[in-house]
Amino acid sequence: MNETPFAEALIEQTGVDIEFIHPAQGQENEQFNLLIASGKMADIVEHNWVGSYTGGMDAAIRNNLAYNLTENLATWAPDYYALLQENPEMDRLMKTDEGNYFGFGFVTNDEILRSSSGPLVRQDWLDDLGLATPETLDDWEVMLRAFRDEKGATAPLVGDGSGVTGFFWQNAIIGAYGLQTAFYVEDGQVKYGPLEPAYIDWLTRMRDWYAEGLINPNFVTDTNKEKEANLLTGKAGASFGYAQSTMGALTTAIHETDPEAAFAAIPYPVLNKGERPKMGQKRFPIDTPVAIINPKSENIEIAAKVLNYGYTEDGNVLYNYGIEGESFNWVDDFPQMVESITSPEDGLSVGAAWGRYARSPYNGPFEQTEEYMVQYMTEDYLRDALTIWSATDAEKYNLPPVSVSTEESREYNQIRSDLDTYMQEWVCQAISGLVPLEEYESVFLPTLYDIGVEDALATFQAAYDRYLAR
Repeated sequence: MNETPFAEALIEQTGVDIEFIHPAQGQENEQFNLLIASGKMADIVEHNWVGSYTGGMDAAIRNNLAYNLTENLATWAPDYYALLQENPEMDRLMKTDEGNYFGFGFVTNDEILRSSSGPLVRQDWLDDLGLATPETLDDWEVMLRAFRDEKGATAPLVGDGSGVTGFFWQNAIIGAYGLQTAFYVEDGQVKYGPLEPAYIDWLTRMRDWYAEGLINPNFVTDTNKEKEANLLTGKAGASFGYAQSTMGALTTAIHETDPEAAFAAIPYPVLNKGERPKMGQKRFPIDTPVAIINPKSENIEIAAKVLNYGYTEDGNVLYNYGIEGESFNWVDDFPQMVESITSPEDGLSVGAAWGRYARSPYNGPFEQTEEYMVQYMTEDYLRDALTIWSATDAEKYNLPPVSVSTEESREYNQIRSDLDTYMQEWVCQAISGLVPLEEYESVFLPTLYDIGVEDALATFQAAYDRYLAR
């Protein structure tokens, strides 16, 4: 970052000398824990604080790791403060259970920015087979059988490439039953998917699909490399992933050998035609990473003003588009990116080329814009994907980033870990036919209760109630 035009421009525009320090790629969580243990933090630390710091952000404030912004936010960061006041949900997300402001979040307020992933399919296969875009799970079965029988696919449906969790991708299939694989919210009540009556219906269908050869037989352990290989060689015709980084990259790669191949987004499935998907991938309007200020910093006020810049009018332009005349130009009040960004010739991806000048291709302490997204998604089928995937009610059911207190976390963390491990292992065995489905009631459910699922539900419910009361 220190060597990018973005950093140079941010220093020039704020008048503050800024040094960026990076953990090794892939070691972010490990380095974060080491950073906390050492107590030697930078003035500003960006990370998924809410999901990573045990005890929540009130504990981080009490432990002198995050500066309590409450008294000074309106004065030091007026633009950010005004944004929170205009958006009550954002305000709640950036407050602790005790009502303290703790950091500067990544804002994706526009609907099209909040859903970036979902189901995808070989559109040319659908066209060749005369199949309409699948809407229901029954449609999916017809499609996957046709891929198997007519296209010779040996793994018609593959996960996102991250093993068993990738097969559960964004609750894409189980969501048709109105469930999630773990904890979610419905009508103010925290629920756990495996305890709900419809769970066995989803499990039965997945077992049937596995037995029919409709899903990747290696769904438990498949990698991103395996997923891409299956899709590029015609062993698979449906999967899950992102617009640009998955469909765009796959399209570029497959056109080297098959120029007629085409990938397209399809909706999250439902049980009955005409229903709106309940579950899916949707970010909260302000989300991770969160930038906090080190209470031990000698530059607390300056740090707050630097972070506030991302939410000003000029800062919004820099963070989203970069430098006028270099990375973009104003064309009829539209920030048009230059061709060297949208069609880079030096081997860089669009995101990498854009990312040298702005932070919109990833995240940060600013508000991302729709004008960024419509240009970053360089093709119509990529832009259409965002609209298709956003057509869910996921925001009603996704559990927000609630805070489990330090006292609650002592028991909860172990219960949650044990639940996740056991659930994934048993479900994979059930889908693969290694254990009979009759054990769902006789073995699986009793074990969940023995592990402590009721205690976990109670902890989450208390945390969620506190969240609503912020």
